Amino acid sequence: MKREIKFIIQNKETGHIYGSEKIDDSGDWQHTFEGKTKHCQFQKSEYGLLSSAIVKRQFTGLKDKNNKEIYEGDVVQTITSKTKKLIGGQVVWHGGGFCVNYDDEPNTFHWMIYEHKYEVVGNIYENSKI
Repeated sequence: MKREIKFIIQNKETGHIYGSEKIDDSGDWQHTFEGKTKHCQFQKSEYGLLSSAIVKRQFTGLKDKNNKEIYEGDVVQTITSKTKKLIGGQVVWHGGGFCVNYDDEPNTFHWMIYEHKYEVVGNIYENSKI
């Protein structure tokens, strides 16, 4: 399976999503920023944005149980297969892949696998209290 390489561009301070960026079929960068599409890599200075306030969140290649794309920095919930308990955590890049760092196991990372029925409930930039 070929994973689509794309990002969303978000303000860490306000949670506002400005647009998206992806590698198109020809291998070129294409970004859509506030409704305008260009073929080049996103440059923060081009739009007068503060670089410290802007983050690119990478697409994991997975969708949640509601068919919503899952990105790095999203907060997801799932039911454990053993205890049938609802647990949640943050999607992070760790050890060469996307993992979930569950709230009840802060220093443990679990690989994201297709069999889980994740649900995106927010992201760390829209609501830091999630």
